[in-house]
Amino acid sequence: MGFIRALIGHFKMAHAIDAKRVYAFGYSNGGHMAFRLAMEAPDEIAAIAAVAANLPTPDASSCPQQGHTSRVMLVNGTEDPINPYQGGVVSIFGFAARGTVLSSEASARAFAERNGITASPVTTRMPRGQPDDPTSVENLTWSSEGKPISRLYTVHGGGHVIPQQVIRFRRLLGRRQLP
Repeated sequence: MGFIRALIGHFKMAHAIDAKRVYAFGYSNGGHMAFRLAMEAPDEIAAIAAVAANLPTPDASSCPQQGHTSRVMLVNGTEDPINPYQGGVVSIFGFAARGTVLSSEASARAFAERNGITASPVTTRMPRGQPDDPTSVENLTWSSEGKPISRLYTVHGGGHVIPQQVIRFRRLLGRRQLP
C-alpha cells in the first residue's frame, strides 16, 4: 500500500495527474491487490477492475471489513478452474490451496453493501461478440444515486482469463469470451 501511495504521489508531482482519476486493474492475484486498494484507499483510488478474482472470506482477509470503498467492477468466468465462481477454496488446479473466497455475486454485493446500496442489482445480458462464441455475458449492477457502484460481469462458460481477442491463454485456464 505504501509503494502504491508513493507512486500516486510521484505521478501527481511529476506529471500533474488528476488525483480524482486514479484507477487500478488486477488479474487473478492482482485482483486481490485491487480489492485491497478499493477497501484501504477509497479516497485515493477512484475505481478498480478485478478479473478472475473474488473477495476473500472474512476469516481469510486482512483488509478492513467495514467502511466505504471505491467503485468496483468484477469480471469472472463461471468455469474458472482456479477462482471458483460460486466461491470456496482457491487452488491451482486442485493443488496448493490459496484460501477461501466468496462467490462472485456475493463479492460484488459486499462492495455495494459497504457503500450503503441495499437495492437489488439490475441485470442485463450483453449481446454476443461473435455468432460462434460459446460464452455469453451477463451484467449485474448495484447502484444508488451518489454512491460508488458495484458491477459484476459474469462470463458464462468463461475461464480464468481476461476476455479479449489478442492473447491466447493456455487452454487449461478455460474459455475466453470473444469481443
